Amino acid sequence: MEYVDYAMPLRVLDSDTLSYLHQKKAVSRGHWEKKDLAGGEFLSQCSKEDRLLPVITLVLYCGEAPWDGARCLHELLDLELIPDRLKECVADYPIHILDVCHTPDERLREFPPDICFMLLCIKYAKDKEAFARLRELTGSAIVSEDTYETIAEYLGEPELLENGGQAEKGGKDMCEAIRALVEDGRNEGLRQGIEQGIEQGIQLAKQVFRLADEGVDWGEIAKRLSISEKEVEQILN
Repeated sequence: MEYVDYAMPLRVLDSDTLSYLHQKKAVSRGHWEKKDLAGGEFLSQCSKEDRLLPVITLVLYCGEAPWDGARCLHELLDLELIPDRLKECVADYPIHILDVCHTPDERLREFPPDICFMLLCIKYAKDKEAFARLRELTGSAIVSEDTYETIAEYLGEPELLENGGQAEKGGKDMCEAIRALVEDGRNEGLRQGIEQGIEQGIQLAKQVFRLADEGVDWGEIAKRLSISEKEVEQILN
């Protein structure tokens, strides 16, 4: 996500609870089919030995501004009027947030190689120089097919799916795709520069003709517009 969800602890709590309830439902269905429970276990449709798989939710935050939202349920609650002896009775729920753009590269490199590459792609998507050195920053440019598609979708560059080379040991080699993106960026910058230059030239010419129509001499026009008299002459002739 690229925006701060200020109710994120509740969102994560809701998602995790639904995951556990889904597991519980599957466990209960199994016992119902086997008819192997009695007493309290039958009423709860869960045996004393049953265990659910732990759920870990990681919030991947990709915004440019640092995360400034709540990181636990307590930060969303108004606990001011609750006596201190009761505050510890209010269940808290901390959440895990990875603020990609504000996490040191060293920390991101602790992830598996292809995930590390994806995270650094996100972090440096708007930094052309760093983006061009992603292989150097990550130590590898080989990613899984799924990670490659995720990167292409995040960057909004469907052409990446065509530019990525196949790695010898499977997966996709991002090197060619990165070169293509950087080159596209340079070409786009050149195009914009040319268009901007043309527009500035048109505006300058309009100013020169306007001043000339007002009877201003060439020397004064050049002085007012910070250009040479020769340039004034070339425009008017």
